[in-house]
Amino acid sequence: MVAIHQLPKKSTTLVNIERTNEFVINLPQLNIAQAAMETSIKILKGQNKFDRSGFTRQESECVEPVCVVECAASLECKVSQIIYTGDHALIIGDI
Repeated sequence: MVAIHQLPKKSTTLVNIERTNEFVINLPQLNIAQAAMETSIKILKGQNKFDRSGFTRQESECVEPVCVVECAASLECKVSQIIYTGDHALIIGDI
């Protein structure tokens, strides 16, 4: 499960999860942690986080969202339930 900010405005990540009912949790190792953190910074419409970060996309086996080659592991998930609570949405997924 993962919690994603939804108020005062839904994040693009949450909108995409609601649209596809799928998500990937990419688990970076320590040596790329700083670069991974920088992908959480808001970008302008039309910009691409992969292009800015230098990370490499890898097609997932079971879901539409992509994995990150440089990460130690990627958990491909299908949404089981979304619980909207306070200013966050709690997304529960089946791996």
